[in-house]
Amino acid sequence: MIEEVIKDLIKHTGCNVTGRHIILSESPSLQSEHAFVTLQCRDRRYKFFVKMARTCRDSGRITHETEILLKLRDMRVESIPEVVLFGDCEGRAYLIENFVENSMGRHSSLSGSNVLSNTLEWMRRFYSQTKSGTLEPQILIHRAERVANLAKEFIDLTDALNVLDRSKPNAKIPAVCRHGDIDDVNFIPTNRGLVAIDFGFARFDEPPSEPYALVSPAKLEKHVKALNVLSLFDEVDPFFFAIYENIIHLGEELVMLRELGENLEVINKIGYFAPQVQVGNIEELSLYYRGTS
Repeated sequence: MIEEVIKDLIKHTGCNVTGRHIILSESPSLQSEHAFVTLQCRDRRYKFFVKMARTCRDSGRITHETEILLKLRDMRVESIPEVVLFGDCEGRAYLIENFVENSMGRHSSLSGSNVLSNTLEWMRRFYSQTKSGTLEPQILIHRAERVANLAKEFIDLTDALNVLDRSKPNAKIPAVCRHGDIDDVNFIPTNRGLVAIDFGFARFDEPPSEPYALVSPAKLEKHVKALNVLSLFDEVDPFFFAIYENIIHLGEELVMLRELGENLEVINKIGYFAPQVQVGNIEELSLYYRGTS
């Protein structure tokens, strides 16, 4: 099926293709297939990244990511993938982006502190470019309560919701676009700075809370100034954003598993419960908050 998509890509480029190279890549998601495509066009080589839904019913995530990237492009947001082509093939949505080249090479890596500072700088720019309107803290608590109801068969979030209520700010919070998947592998160093990829969980009308999920509860207060990337929250308890972010991420993981048609109770019993990281973070944050308040 990806072969058909590549035919559309070649037609879209309009160049005289003299050679091509396709590498199928294993996707971390069960909902999509990935491919790296190189097209040789006379004296120039083009590289692309192709993402395609595995089935027609999996197309929603690809379509969502495409819509987000197009909206961000219209807003002239920088340091994100460039959409080349999108559409569907026999009902399966696909998205083609210009390949983001890692300037450091495959076997190079930054130190932990540099990764954190670079990621926070990307978030500062991204949030600044996508900021629009404000949010009442109580709205965020309501969102967390919906996740708590979704997750109640696996974890009791009563303590975490209490922490949210006790630590909520008095002022309104800026609304930004949330990237939604802040794993290190989704931030690629390039010659033009850090570029973020994989916007399948991105969403507008969210608080700038993702930075607070990048450090452990014990280091929240140490890094509180750096995590406040928009420099707007001098009086906001960092635990509010940290717990909110982990609860929302937990909800997204649960929704994704249910979209896959998996039985969550069985997955939990056999030890393959994808959101266990968020569950552990939420419990640790709640315990640490009680110990410091």
